[in-house]
Amino acid sequence: MHGARKAESINRGEQHPNFVHGRSTLEAQAEKSAKSVMFQYLTDIGNHVNLFYTQLKTRGRPPSGCTHLDLTGSEQLALAILKTLPVNN
Repeated sequence: MHGARKAESINRGEQHPNFVHGRSTLEAQAEKSAKSVMFQYLTDIGNHVNLFYTQLKTRGRPPSGCTHLDLTGSEQLALAILKTLPVNN
């Protein structure tokens, strides 16, 4: 009872507890990551144009796929705006 888990006792796929209701599928994780990147860029743009009363800081580490952009340059500001637009499939 106190040893390591055996491979046959570990639930896999749809039987795994994290798979319930499709919350932890690869597609769901990719969508969540994309939304986190979009909100990070929106926050950076809002901070750059003084949209908020105080500078907003996001909690935790930045989402994967999000690079720090220098928004004083027009090229990187345009890139940040383009990354916040929805993608039409």
